Amino acid sequence: MSISAKTAWHEVLHAILEDPTKSDDAITQFIENEVPDEGEILDFKQDLYISASSTYHNKKRQSELIKHFSALANVRRPARFRYLFIGFNDEGEFIRMQYLDQRDEDQILDVDDDDLRNVFSDKVAPSPDFEVFELERNGCRGGVVAIRQAEQVPLVAESTLRKKGSSAFVSEGQAYTRDGSKTVRMGSDDFAAMIRYREELITSKIQDLTQGLSQVIGIPDDQLANIDLNVTQSDDGVPVRDLVTTEAPETVDEELKTAVKGSKGAGGYECKRRSLYQFLVQRDSVDLDEKGDEKIEYLVRASLRNHLHGAYWLSQYNSDIDDLVERIIAEDINGYTISSLERILLVLGKRSQLSEIAEEYGGRFQSSHASEYSAKCKRAVAERVSEYVGQQIKIRDSAYSVQDLVHGIGAADPERLMDQVIEDLLANDSADGRNKLRNVELTYLAANA
Repeated sequence: MSISAKTAWHEVLHAILEDPTKSDDAITQFIENEVPDEGEILDFKQDLYISASSTYHNKKRQSELIKHFSALANVRRPARFRYLFIGFNDEGEFIRMQYLDQRDEDQILDVDDDDLRNVFSDKVAPSPDFEVFELERNGCRGGVVAIRQAEQVPLVAESTLRKKGSSAFVSEGQAYTRDGSKTVRMGSDDFAAMIRYREELITSKIQDLTQGLSQVIGIPDDQLANIDLNVTQSDDGVPVRDLVTTEAPETVDEELKTAVKGSKGAGGYECKRRSLYQFLVQRDSVDLDEKGDEKIEYLVRASLRNHLHGAYWLSQYNSDIDDLVERIIAEDINGYTISSLERILLVLGKRSQLSEIAEEYGGRFQSSHASEYSAKCKRAVAERVSEYVGQQIKIRDSAYSVQDLVHGIGAADPERLMDQVIEDLLANDSADGRNKLRNVELTYLAANA
């Protein structure tokens, strides 16, 4: 196993934001010490409002949100996450939300996700993909908005938000990007370049898929080798729509098989969290007799990419878990999934692999606890789970003993609790709910591995 790449700050930050073991103090210190000055993929805001009591200021504030979010998502830079830091001054120091211009309404951290997402509904296409993380230090509130790089660029305003009279804050058809530390409107040249970039991006992904495309559409590799695939309007090449079916999968197993095939061609394990929840809800419909371990590997690795554990699926894995773990570690040169993987290894008592991670990573990644976990692998399994989960798991209005859940004592069952947590997450995908899912997953793994 060889790990040589230095992790970019924007990847490390997202990992520690998702890590429930990281304190708000640790996160704010990382931002103050490791995050660079304002630039293309980050912006510091002392305050940022979502609405106002008057129509004029309400439109003005919504237009500011549209500009900031879409500009960061549109930036042509290879960074999966871009950030708005709320409650930080221009030097990147945490000073708390300032409430500089209240006008009787709430700031971005005073409302829930649905209210914030409604700002972009029917106003920006496609809508930005983001997460909001709240921070508190010494009684002062702030937060971080992590905005994903847009896959379908550019994000464009779909409607006009007018000022009084004929002028507008934002006009239909406008797109925004970042020029250094400033949010700017795209000019015609920038817009045309972004469209070309989108074509290049999609065409590149299609070419990456060519290696394994035969598995998706049933055309042998030797025939694909002579086909020129593209997504432009040119007369050359074969339109992708003539090759790839657009029919939706009829079953959850068909959907999973399509995702597995796509991951082979693209070399990635990206999956929306909601899809992972749905796979768990419909787990009895997944055929694990037909290429079951391939499906499980995809689900485990996609879960780890989302800072979950995929522990239910791992407990169904028939192949060599040690080999799977080795491949995950070797391919994750940035340590993005290490924190979640280490918890699995602790529950399974995999001391040698934890020691190997500790030696290879050498303290490079702040999210790694490999050395600490390695020393605790000889403890009883319930104690190993409790190292991360604690002595009890609280689900809805009830608390359950981890010791009892692991050893099957009493009527409570980890799988039933997992169903309750997923039901809550599908209704409201919150950080607290995801933390409960992590806890239940590890408890289930300890009880069933």
